[in-house]
Amino acid sequence: RWNPQEIMCGFGEKGNASIKVGQINTDSFHPTYRLIPFPQHYAQIWNNCTSPSDASCILNSSTVTQNTYPETSKLIDYSQGGNSAIEMRHKMRSRQFCYEQANAGQVEEDMEICGKINQYSIEWALQNAPKPTLDRYLNYGEMLVPGPDRVAKAGPLWSFSALHREQKCNATTQRYYTSLESPFIYLPTLKMG
Repeated sequence: RWNPQEIMCGFGEKGNASIKVGQINTDSFHPTYRLIPFPQHYAQIWNNCTSPSDASCILNSSTVTQNTYPETSKLIDYSQGGNSAIEMRHKMRSRQFCYEQANAGQVEEDMEICGKINQYSIEWALQNAPKPTLDRYLNYGEMLVPGPDRVAKAGPLWSFSALHREQKCNATTQRYYTSLESPFIYLPTLKMG
């Protein structure tokens, strides 16, 4: 089990070992730009802790995931389109907001965190795939390699910005791979001004 919000916050084994507070997260699947009529489905941390060393305190968070699918309007035959999501856009709170809710002070944001979360997702999939599937992917598949995160210029643009995919070739192995670059938007917290 893993939770992208835990990676974003970077507490305990996910980063700063001196922060002992726990986390529990509820994820909702719907378009990331939709808030009304359910504001409780917006990415949020709903409580705070009095001390970052209080292991009995659990931060309760919610995040939003939006699955995106291949565009079927360009297909001649709809049966050609897949029924699997090609991307999962995930909206969560910033590391600084996590630190504020844990009463842990200021932290420097990691502006490459989306790529790190993507790498963690890829590693999880490789560890949990059935052996025949894993062997086929490693022998014949095109590897997925997270690249640098890309800044989206405004909030609404982030919601509609696709994961940037680019086919590249490893000069050493002469094998193609797909570079993935995630769009992100960072907004200062109210405490930061």
